[in-house]
Amino acid sequence: MNFCDKKEFKVGRVFESALARWMIRRGFCVLPVYDIAEQQFKGPQLFACDGGFVAPDMLAMKPSGQILFVEAKCKSGFTWSRQYQRFETGIDIRHYLDYQKVEEKTGLPLWIVFLQRGGAVKDAPPDKPSSPRGLFGNEIRILAARESHRHDNWGKSGMVYWSPEYPREAPALRLIAEYDSVIREGGAA
Repeated sequence: MNFCDKKEFKVGRVFESALARWMIRRGFCVLPVYDIAEQQFKGPQLFACDGGFVAPDMLAMKPSGQILFVEAKCKSGFTWSRQYQRFETGIDIRHYLDYQKVEEKTGLPLWIVFLQRGGAVKDAPPDKPSSPRGLFGNEIRILAARESHRHDNWGKSGMVYWSPEYPREAPALRLIAEYDSVIREGGAA
């Protein structure tokens, strides 16, 4: 089985399409960049004088001149951090560092968004039995300033984590839209 046959890949593609349609309904034109290079199973890259960097999923533009990159992640729900006593989600550090380089090289803002399906969460306390549900995210510069923590628990480079509850005064991940709004308006099942 190759990567393109995996359920996670297919679910991610459905979400990326739904998110693009949701953004279009909000006045954006969307250029998807998430097609996989044929038979190479590599994601898209941005090339610069000093190398190539993993590119985000789409470029979104408005006639007003607003242009931004969007990296879309679809998750079953936030996980409960026993160590920090809060809900968190994250991405691969290597990709995160590349996304920061993409923003630096292009001068365009880059958003990372997470569609969280919600539901029961393993190890969550009785007063928080379910993960928050919805489209959460923020601009990468804000996320960089509000990381919850990093951990070498996944893959070659580890993971970086954020929370919709941390820091308390200005959480890293903010609710952008309700889950059903993105899925219903985006045309996904």
